Amino acid sequence: MDGLQLAPLLYAVVAAVASVVSLTAAIVLLAAATGEFRARIDRYLGQEGGISLVAGLAALAHGAVGALLLAPWGRFGLAAIGVLGAATLGLVLVGLSALAIRAGRRVGAMRASGEPFSDLAAVLVGAPLLALTGFVPLFGWVVLSYAAVVGLGATLRALLEHALEEVGSGRLAYGRDRRDRKRSSGLAKASRGEGL
Repeated sequence: MDGLQLAPLLYAVVAAVASVVSLTAAIVLLAAATGEFRARIDRYLGQEGGISLVAGLAALAHGAVGALLLAPWGRFGLAAIGVLGAATLGLVLVGLSALAIRAGRRVGAMRASGEPFSDLAAVLVGAPLLALTGFVPLFGWVVLSYAAVVGLGATLRALLEHALEEVGSGRLAYGRDRRDRKRSSGLAKASRGEGL
């Protein structure tokens, strides 16, 4: 093999490594930035993954329709489509960060000690796993696409839950204020002797 035949192979290897490193870096940064919000996303990933899948597909369908409606508006439409695409990509990456931590914890639980990884270790193991699934022929893109859509749906559901909590002066279901609910749950724990 001469140098001309190796060039495409070298380019493919460099591109593959760069894509894994960049996706892993984005997931690690978003996992660190989302913090407590990630627990809500994780709850939606664990409880009702099917509903998150439907929510993600609905969001992508609405985004596609929105892009088609904005396309004829010239520069403004193109700029709005770019913002819509960037926002969707950001939400997908937030969902993938929660999935990466979930996958990393499961890998950590398979160790001999049986102790799960910390969040940092879990994301450093789970993010490359998610990124590398895209390189499995045919099946890898299906799995990565499924993970992205479910992550998007879970993120949107968590955002909706958070927004509904904040709307209406912090009122939640049953008309009670969030602080009253926390205060009453703290009194109930104290009366049962928990948390002492």
